[in-house]
Amino acid sequence: MTVTNPKGEKVRFDLDEFTLNNYDEFKDIIKQIPGHEFFNMAKTKLNSIGTMQSRNAHYVPGYNIIELGKGHNGISTFFHEFGHNKDWLINSDDYKNVIRGDKQFIQVYEKERGAFMKEFPTLQRDFISYFISVDNLQSRGNQNLREVVAETNNILSTPNQGDGLEFRKYYLQRYFPETIAYLAKKLNPDIYINQ
Repeated sequence: MTVTNPKGEKVRFDLDEFTLNNYDEFKDIIKQIPGHEFFNMAKTKLNSIGTMQSRNAHYVPGYNIIELGKGHNGISTFFHEFGHNKDWLINSDDYKNVIRGDKQFIQVYEKERGAFMKEFPTLQRDFISYFISVDNLQSRGNQNLREVVAETNNILSTPNQGDGLEFRKYYLQRYFPETIAYLAKKLNPDIYINQ
């Protein structure tokens, strides 16, 4: 498959190789991927998409593979996991140059997180603990920042958002709009040139 952008640049994907000779299983996902994301996949050297036996899904840094488990095999999950790939590699091949380490991103996120924490009681916090947990911030290597980057990529790239986790997306979009706007430029730098 060859994809051409408005500048006339082309990127080619061998879909059998990319899907580990399992194209039929992933064709519904591939048909929903916007053209610019194929360029991002080439830029970040995403090697393949595969399946795993568990119900989980994850991105494997170093190997640049996305593995989708049973029940987590839709386009929304793919773009969430691809967000982890972009976090690692959209800016360069240097793993130290991750988006979640960007000081301006952290500043914007912490401002909105602080306002959210001040405004809402425990119930609303529980809905998005994945993105705001102090435990994540301190004990899992800024895991919440990783998840904000990944979920923002999902929000920006997934054509149909209905996968059962809409409340997380809703809260992130509603209460972290500046974070999403900042990350949009980082996750899709070729679209937001000179902005």
